[in-house]
Amino acid sequence: MPTPASLQAGLLEREAALASFQGQGRIDYEGPDGRVRSSNMVVVKAPDKVRIDFRSPFSLTYTVVSDGTALVAYDRGAKVLYRGAPTPQNIGRYTRVPVDVSMLASLVRGLPPTPARAGDGDIGRVPEGWRWERPLGGGARLSIVFDASDLRPVSARLSGSRGADFAAYFEEYEPVDGFPTAHKIRAELPNGGRVELSYGTIWRDREHTDAAFRLDAPAGVRVVDMDAG
Repeated sequence: MPTPASLQAGLLEREAALASFQGQGRIDYEGPDGRVRSSNMVVVKAPDKVRIDFRSPFSLTYTVVSDGTALVAYDRGAKVLYRGAPTPQNIGRYTRVPVDVSMLASLVRGLPPTPARAGDGDIGRVPEGWRWERPLGGGARLSIVFDASDLRPVSARLSGSRGADFAAYFEEYEPVDGFPTAHKIRAELPNGGRVELSYGTIWRDREHTDAAFRLDAPAGVRVVDMDAG
């Protein structure tokens, strides 16, 4: 049976292998507020810098980006740039996934959140493999399921988080420069919605500067404080 220390070590190895991440694919969201499908480019610089560019067949339409300290959402069609704190509420409003920015940066790379400490929690056998369940702050619990054969993460579930619960599934592992990487991420959201992120191409050898995770308002674009009111 794996130990918390061995499972944490495996997650840290994955974090390091995918610390500089870029993926091109499609996103499909369906929820109470409708359905959205789009091509996208996802860029991550671990642990908490993330950029998602949404595209129509002809051009960029929408960008959500965070440098870990601020969140920006730029609607090119409406010529409006929203700026605020990278809180789960704001991230949920503009990506439909209400998690903190470091957790978002993990999920879009096909990674569950990595516990900071390996010592707590319980490990047990489940049909899919091994489940590591551990408490978080505020009464929340994080449950991660690992494949029985190679201990790659196959799902993660956050519960008891006061409105930010989710379940995520990491599927279609394929090698990227020799490292097995999930090419499909499915998530079940607290509003009953579902989102699927599928990558056609993933790069893990590209360096991204901090400037890629900041976005200033172009001339003629209205700026809105997403935290106002």
